[in-house]
Amino acid sequence: MTELDEAMQQQMAYFVFVEHTNFCRGNFLRFEWEGKEYKPNYRTINNKFSEFSKKGIIEIDVKGNPSYYSLKGHKFGRKPMTLNHMGGITLSPNHPLYKMLQNIVWDKEGIHNIRLRLEVPDIYDIVSIRYRFTINPVSKDIEVPYPNKDNVQLVLRIHKTDTVSVAVSCTKQPITLDYCDNGIPRFFTILARCEGYLQCLTIDKLISIPHFKNWLITMWHFNRDGLKEYAGEKFSITVNGADHTIERIYSKDFNGKIKPRYEIQEYPEQTIKKAINDKLRIPDVLKLNK
Repeated sequence: MTELDEAMQQQMAYFVFVEHTNFCRGNFLRFEWEGKEYKPNYRTINNKFSEFSKKGIIEIDVKGNPSYYSLKGHKFGRKPMTLNHMGGITLSPNHPLYKMLQNIVWDKEGIHNIRLRLEVPDIYDIVSIRYRFTINPVSKDIEVPYPNKDNVQLVLRIHKTDTVSVAVSCTKQPITLDYCDNGIPRFFTILARCEGYLQCLTIDKLISIPHFKNWLITMWHFNRDGLKEYAGEKFSITVNGADHTIERIYSKDFNGKIKPRYEIQEYPEQTIKKAINDKLRIPDVLKLNK
């Protein structure tokens, strides 16, 4: 299995088991997995889909143009809802979702599914010699164990290029874009602990870990969640926005409570300090058939 094979299959599993939706070839023209961005061309994606189909890994869920696939044995039997070319949701005013989307009362803006990157010279050799951490057999990345707490899952990986990738997952309790307890101070505390943890791994080697505010954010999701529960049919609507962003609105399960969530997936490629300063606010949530 190649590195791209593993990344695509993991991303497919994420669509099916986390997002509860199928996928098409277009979903893989640009995606990120475990801190690394992938941009395979359409021909490569087509070959991979054909290979995965022959091996029984995936199967066609809904035929069409484009066709939608799912993992073998996990069909959904429907296409995700689509958006028109102007970015408005193509729903009839008589559709039950139309009124709901127009009348959502939104909670505070937040961020989740955050991917960061930092460079630390010689860290790969030092950690691989000093510790017996798991090494990915395909990518050769060192998978660094990290104690997760406070409804946050943090994944650390050290690459052979001496790049460290950090993934912060807090989808059910996003970090609000304010300076309250659950906001930016919480985010900084999470990263400060991570910085200290990395420093402890190399404490006797005189390697300095960069301050967390100077780490590069490679991807994050800005979101707003509806304040009220939603009792209708589950839905997922996605559109590719400007500047390679991806915008979605979908029904999110919060431990049995379903609420609508709007999010924008972006690739800032900026330091935390600059990105937070630039993006304390996000655009208007919806423009319905205007």
